[in-house]
Amino acid sequence: PTNIVLSKSTITSNAPADTIIGTLSATDTDTTSNLIYNIIGTNDNFEIIGNKLKLKTAASNITFPITITITASDGTLTSAQQNFEITKTTINLNIAPVINQFIVTQGEKEGRIISQYGGEVKIHALVDTQTYEWSSTDININNGASATLTFDPGTITTFGTITIKLKATTGEHTSERTLLLKLIEKSKDVKGDSDGDGIPDEKDINNAGNKIQAGEGENKGKAITSKGNTRILLGTLALGKNSTFLTLDQMKEYVTTSNLPDKTKDTLTTGAIYDYVVEGLSTTGTS
Repeated sequence: PTNIVLSKSTITSNAPADTIIGTLSATDTDTTSNLIYNIIGTNDNFEIIGNKLKLKTAASNITFPITITITASDGTLTSAQQNFEITKTTINLNIAPVINQFIVTQGEKEGRIISQYGGEVKIHALVDTQTYEWSSTDININNGASATLTFDPGTITTFGTITIKLKATTGEHTSERTLLLKLIEKSKDVKGDSDGDGIPDEKDINNAGNKIQAGEGENKGKAITSKGNTRILLGTLALGKNSTFLTLDQMKEYVTTSNLPDKTKDTLTTGAIYDYVVEGLSTTGTS
């Protein structure tokens, strides 16, 4: 494995123990299996659970900035050691908060495809903010005032897309972001998705968080790559598929079911349609 990336390296000064700082990813051309991440040396402040870097103690007990050293292993080979500086941030009341990332887990599985009877779903938002406000017309929300939202999909009878919104506020500045989940019936059909990009590990040819496959079949080896400190995920229409590629028929169906005006025109050339989302851009409008 090479090029270990930590999706977020800042933590608020009042963060309690067990807070997720960010997720780890790395490039490995030898395997599509889950990578194993380790902190070098004894560390009482941080721990890695799966691919998540977490606080072992409250942030107030740690002297920042602090550097930790991490390796990645595919079970056979281990990467070179990489250093990461973790810094403490004070919430700036003059800037709108940035909702960097959603981490979705159900039991031991991670990813945006969930099952009706697979157990409690936990959504954790990586954002430095004063207040959190979760909302949804698809689920009942009883604990919508913290960075983590939990709900039981067992009471939902309609399969398909679940829409959840988060509004984060600091001072007078607010940011909103929408998370779309796909609910299916059987838990055995939910595959592991360790990098959370929407593609099951068994079908995913890219471990790196900023790279996602662009097609299947003869185009399976092609990939779309975003900036090194960002994550790239399947978009709404591509969720539940194994790549970002969409067919023209899929787009026509989307236009029809969404009651959108059809402004397509016949052309002599044919392009390609890809559906993806980039997380971790520094400010609104960055590309």
